[in-house]
Amino acid sequence: MKKLIIVFLLIAVLVILAVLRLSNKNIFQNDASLVIESIENNSNIVSKTQLNNEYLIINLDNNNSSINSQSVETIEIPFKKLLEKENQNLLIHSDLKIALYSEDVAVSAKAFTLLNQLGISKLFIVESGEYENEIFQYKFRPDTTIRPE
Repeated sequence: MKKLIIVFLLIAVLVILAVLRLSNKNIFQNDASLVIESIENNSNIVSKTQLNNEYLIINLDNNNSSINSQSVETIEIPFKKLLEKENQNLLIHSDLKIALYSEDVAVSAKAFTLLNQLGISKLFIVESGEYENEIFQYKFRPDTTIRPE
């Protein structure tokens, strides 16, 4: 009889833990395959020239770097403070598309992944470089000093 009570208590504890886990708001909410598909199609990347008043730019840098976009609302939230409750509420309740900007694209990608898995939609990454206007255009130039023997 005691063994039966212990088994029922153990099952009850496991059911309670399962219900608590399913009701937790911090569990990943979006399907990973949809995220991978958007990354493969580059549909989550926006250039600086495409930004307009439909976007809310989140500047993730600590050094107050500017994105040079006067017509778009910009908010500075350092990457380390991105998951604070007030910042999460701001991003969740925003009606605008959210464009994540950092001079380091890896920081923007990390922020995109975190926010996407927390259920925040309409996320985009702003390209940090303009490739057409790049200062150094690399061209192949063969070394003419080497001669065959």
